[in-house]
Amino acid sequence: MTTELKTFGIKLGILTIIVAFLGGIFFYFQPQYYLNILPFLLFYVSLLTFGVYYAVLKGLNKSTIRSFNTYFTGANGIKLLLFILFLAIYLFLKSENALIFSINFLILYVIYTAFEVSQLVKLVKKMSKNT
Repeated sequence: MTTELKTFGIKLGILTIIVAFLGGIFFYFQPQYYLNILPFLLFYVSLLTFGVYYAVLKGLNKSTIRSFNTYFTGANGIKLLLFILFLAIYLFLKSENALIFSINFLILYVIYTAFEVSQLVKLVKKMSKNT
């Protein structure tokens, strides 16, 4: 495992702990918004974020920018499809919780996507300075 991947994994773990802690505080005071699926959703989103970063890092290690674009687009496309599939299955099975689940899903998606993009921008800048 490369240094960049280890660093990202540690930062992702810290972010996940912070999100879980803040979510726990929120759900302690607002238990009517808690769903049993939310811890799994947090794990799922963080795992997919790690997978996308890994794929993009693999693309960055290739010699051409074209391969980076292919890895970045492909990884994010697969991530988006997996998110939509997860969302659709859950909403089909538990339509009574649709609004609460969708809001929580959207919050996690925005947090983790912003984190992933910020880390990728830093990595690309760092690698472009070294080249």
